[in-house]
Amino acid sequence: MSNRSNEWQPIETAPKDFNQLILYCGEFICMGRWSEYYKEWEDDCGIERLRIQPSHWMLLPEPPKQEKNDEIN
Repeated sequence: MSNRSNEWQPIETAPKDFNQLILYCGEFICMGRWSEYYKEWEDDCGIERLRIQPSHWMLLPEPPKQEKNDEIN
């Protein structure tokens, strides 16, 4: 994705397209996504499926660019 924003946005404006987002849930920040099946936000950081109620969201940053000599063999 290009044109990534690094500012918190209200959760009402979050995309519900199953992409991971950074979510602010009051007491903690996690990665999560919208579950179309359950019709709620889910935490992607744990083993169990946690229902969360985030108030804000942010896109994940671009991954670091790898130099040719940094590639895994």
